[in-house]
Amino acid sequence: VVANRPHDVEAQHSLALAYRWGDRLKESEAIDRKILATDPSDLEARRGLGEALLWQGRFRAASLEFDRALEGNPSDPESLTGLSRARLFLDLPEEAGRYIARAAKATPAEKEVQDQIVRVRERMARYAAFEISASRDSDDLSIYGLTLSAHGRPSLGLDVDGEVRQIFFRQSSPGKQENIDDEDSVDGTGGALSFSYRRSPSLEWHGGGGYTRYDINGFHPWSGNFGVTLTPADTVRFTLDWERGHWDSILSFQNRVTIDSVSLSASKHFRWKTEITASAALLYHHNENGTGQERENRGQRFGLNLTRRLYLQGDIVHVAGILRFGWLGFSDDLDVGVYDPERYTSEEAGVDWRWRFRPLWEFYGTVFAGAQQEKGADSGLMYSAELGLDRKIGLGMVSLGGFASDSNARGQGEGFRRHGGLLRFRIPF
Repeated sequence: VVANRPHDVEAQHSLALAYRWGDRLKESEAIDRKILATDPSDLEARRGLGEALLWQGRFRAASLEFDRALEGNPSDPESLTGLSRARLFLDLPEEAGRYIARAAKATPAEKEVQDQIVRVRERMARYAAFEISASRDSDDLSIYGLTLSAHGRPSLGLDVDGEVRQIFFRQSSPGKQENIDDEDSVDGTGGALSFSYRRSPSLEWHGGGGYTRYDINGFHPWSGNFGVTLTPADTVRFTLDWERGHWDSILSFQNRVTIDSVSLSASKHFRWKTEITASAALLYHHNENGTGQERENRGQRFGLNLTRRLYLQGDIVHVAGILRFGWLGFSDDLDVGVYDPERYTSEEAGVDWRWRFRPLWEFYGTVFAGAQQEKGADSGLMYSAELGLDRKIGLGMVSLGGFASDSNARGQGEGFRRHGGLLRFRIPF
């Protein structure tokens, strides 16, 4: 129809809409831009252009188009809803809340408006959470944890999280025989406080600190992190981070191992379908072992991730394919209870999904399979899986999750395996 009637604007509107529904967003964008070049006041084309940009992940450009649509009709509910979604994707929930409140005044019963109100309320919610976790690995080490946490947004752009936790380490034979004096149990008590701060789409600061007391060898490590995320354009993101922590094993506690890292990552996505992320990190291990080994160990880590969206159905279903490549290496491979291979590489392929099979139930997970190679150890296949199930209760939630992994990493010919799970209750206040 458009080919035979090139000046029929209504036919062009319909074709652009069909392209958007068919996930042919660039074609839809081109038609709407052509209409607006002739008639900049065409509200339907302006809204359509905003929607096409929104679902390409170009949230700032979409915000501009919805703003222009509102100049002609300040109470247009579709433009207000689209602008609210764009600002929420940019993690500016206060702005998103103002726009969707205006849309609700115009069409209070509209489902799209009500759905967006819920999204904004979930992002702004304050809540407490209680988590029970457990895991076990092929070194016969079991780790149990109890965590009580709280989240709030005390001021514009500022998120604050705090937690207290109790951790129990139990190791049976033969794994405990690798520890000094066959130590088989350690308990730890600690807490942490973290924040993130964003007042614009371009810049986010984040950081935090924590402290844990383990009842072994006077090991009371502090942890910390600080970083910045810079988003100079809609499809480009850079993150620079410093982090200090420690390794979760009884032998590493006995050797008082701490870990510092400085990392840089860069991401670029294309039409919100394909994302490429490259990362590099410098690692620094410090220990206080009494065996005569080196006290310091330096390493490097490099990674490359390629994510491709395979299927999208609004907020109901999201499926993506992932390719992941990694490299890790240290100057020495020390026997101090941490994983510090001289050279380790991995290549993996996987699938990530999220499925809201009922309005209040969501099932999600990530599964990987691939191969790994470690200097001085057997190479072979590896796999990992993480699964979760959420049940929403108002702004609260109950979550059940589990994970499993298997590889020949850590210099063990028989492979290293780990599995575990968690149960979390989130209660709004």
